[in-house]
Amino acid sequence: MTLWMVLLAVQTALILVRKVAWHRSLGVFGFLVALAMVIIGPIAATNALRRGAAPLGLDALTFYIIPLTAIGLFALFAFAAWRARRRPADHKRLILIANIALIDAAVGRWPVNFFELHPPAQDLVPLGFLLALVVYDLISQRKVLKSTIWASVVLMAVHLTRVPLGQTHAWHAFATLMLGHS
Repeated sequence: MTLWMVLLAVQTALILVRKVAWHRSLGVFGFLVALAMVIIGPIAATNALRRGAAPLGLDALTFYIIPLTAIGLFALFAFAAWRARRRPADHKRLILIANIALIDAAVGRWPVNFFELHPPAQDLVPLGFLLALVVYDLISQRKVLKSTIWASVVLMAVHLTRVPLGQTHAWHAFATLMLGHS
């Protein structure tokens, strides 16, 4: 994940200095890093489930849905960004939203008393980033781009429904199956 964030900074810098060819070449490596993250992410989440990791006041079976949906959203938006690589405005928004999908772990570690007392309020952070992107679209494009709209709606819909889904019997059965205790 750290490599991905370093790569994001380098890729952004390459665009800023107008080294688009270098950006595209390095993008192939970025695609491979993203693919590795999509493979390693669920493995790490399952390992945390086996260890009983359950921050946010949730049991481990319920919490398991959070890292899985985060990496799933990242995969969706990173793939969409790759598909949009010839449309720079859409590409950069989708890459940004892919990163917003991953911020759950970081926000969950913030020593913010309000978030510790009200874990669902942590969804305000990605919402804030998405709202900032909408404002940016309105200022720079005079409209909100379709890529911003659909990706933001999907991200927030998943964020708002995943914990209730994670509390269902069906999800607990799936998580238990992943533990190998079927």
